[in-house]
Amino acid sequence: MNLPPINLPKIPIPFEIPQMMHPYVVYFAIALPIVVLLLEIINLIVKKRAIGVISFLLALLALATTITAFMTGNTDANLANIDSVIQAHKNLGAYVVVLSMVVVVFKLFSVMIRTGIVKALYLMILIVSVGFVANEAMSGKDLVYKNGVNISKCKNLEKQNKYLQI
Repeated sequence: MNLPPINLPKIPIPFEIPQMMHPYVVYFAIALPIVVLLLEIINLIVKKRAIGVISFLLALLALATTITAFMTGNTDANLANIDSVIQAHKNLGAYVVVLSMVVVVFKLFSVMIRTGIVKALYLMILIVSVGFVANEAMSGKDLVYKNGVNISKCKNLEKQNKYLQI
């Protein structure tokens, strides 16, 4: 997928992100938007406010994990030596972060406005966002299994740290 690059602002954080944390964080960034979509589909049928609240909270958590996955991915990208492939994955990750923000904003709009058009638009954006997340997950899988990105670094870190089990 060739999309124009997005340059997200670098957020200064008061601590250093440990290397090789991306594989642990990214699974939440993949699973949570899918869970939110499933909850929203269930909520179309049962129409319970509690499901909507849980969906919103999970969407916020998905946004937080997406940002965390993006930041840990940037840290791990510095270890890799395949710049062009990593850059495409990083660019798609930036789109996923922006789409996660848009999903949270449209969820708020759908709660405040409560019309069918806004809810339908929210669901369409959520479906597109989950599609981008799935595409990004496949891109990450290809980076590891086809290109071997950071595999040797994992083995070296595993030898250094007995608690790191990959």
